[in-house]
Amino acid sequence: MIDSWRMLPMLLAGLLAAGLGGCGTAAGGGYGLTQTHANVEAAMRAQAADKQPAPNDRVVYASLIRDMQSKGLYFAALAHIAAYEQKYGTTPAVELMKGDALRETGQNDAARAVYHQLLDTPDAAAAWHGLGLLDAGAKNFPSAVIALRNAVARAPTEPLYLNDLGFALLRTGDVAGARVPLAQAAELAPDNGKIIANLAIYLLVSGEPAKARAVMDKSHMPPATREAVTRLAASIRRAAQVRRARAAAAIVAHPTRVADALSGSRQDWDGPTPPLLERTDSPRW
Repeated sequence: MIDSWRMLPMLLAGLLAAGLGGCGTAAGGGYGLTQTHANVEAAMRAQAADKQPAPNDRVVYASLIRDMQSKGLYFAALAHIAAYEQKYGTTPAVELMKGDALRETGQNDAARAVYHQLLDTPDAAAAWHGLGLLDAGAKNFPSAVIALRNAVARAPTEPLYLNDLGFALLRTGDVAGARVPLAQAAELAPDNGKIIANLAIYLLVSGEPAKARAVMDKSHMPPATREAVTRLAASIRRAAQVRRARAAAAIVAHPTRVADALSGSRQDWDGPTPPLLERTDSPRW
């Protein structure tokens, strides 16, 4: 098995530099602590070295394309997908690979169009996941939450979908809402370093540093990764503080409107959402 902890410091560095890294599909993605896009020049060199002849069998060919994507060779995958479609036509599974490759190569509008075409197919869960990752990459976290909830509703035991939903909820400020999907992801995939690191981030953001340390200790998380987890958690907490400050300012500016909105007597409040109440008990996660 690949040593995911050995790779996480590099992945975290890329994520923190970008504010939020790109995300992937269930085959090799997820976000929060995620893989960054492959270096384009390195990918192109690897693709040039990979001169395998196109196989004749459609199943083998689709498997070859999937393997390319697992290695981050998304530009090569797009070329082979075009060749596959010329020879065999297309299928929802191939279209899903195309959507993922388009997203990973920065062709977001085209990727979104492909994912939308898959929402009424057996690959709808993965398509919703792809849409959620596009929204998260654009820092539109409320929309990402909606899409990722749809993905989880269709594939409730897929740990990467749960992980991405939990992280998107963290980024919207819904710390309490992030708890269950992140804990489910961690228990479904206890050996996935990215998922365990995101659980540690949640615990730090929710004010449970002792539990976060226990999770990191149990998984033998390297020091560099721990530092990156701590930095990202601090960034999320600062963003939450800004939201709370804005909400407090809105209450001062419009006390009656906020009170009406909270009491349910008005449905047209257009100010910031008041800060969420968080748990005060001590659950496992």
